[in-house]
Amino acid sequence: MVPTPLVFYGSISGLVHAYAPATADGVKAVDIAPYLNTIVRILPPIAEYTAANIDVGSYPGAQANLGMMAAGVEHILHAARARGLDVSQLESVKSVADRAIAKGHGADDWASTYEAVTG
Repeated sequence: MVPTPLVFYGSISGLVHAYAPATADGVKAVDIAPYLNTIVRILPPIAEYTAANIDVGSYPGAQANLGMMAAGVEHILHAARARGLDVSQLESVKSVADRAIAKGHGADDWASTYEAVTG
């Protein structure tokens, strides 16, 4: 299977979901697009070091650990629910993170969710 469509569909779905809480609060999507573009620009180096970490099975979490990031997802879930938004995508993200944490990866980085996705 070619992974490119997986990244594409996940990314565009995340993009749409990112606009939803802002527009629910009366912010125009075009006003937050520049901030989302900043996130998109940091993805290439993230893709590189995530791939390298997955290949060696090491997920150093010194800069941002999974436990901290899962708490961030929980805050976003709470805010989205309060606005009556569909949270199924976020619940899936949180579920995978929680499974990786249960496997002992709370101090590791986000790439450690690979361990929950694959087994």
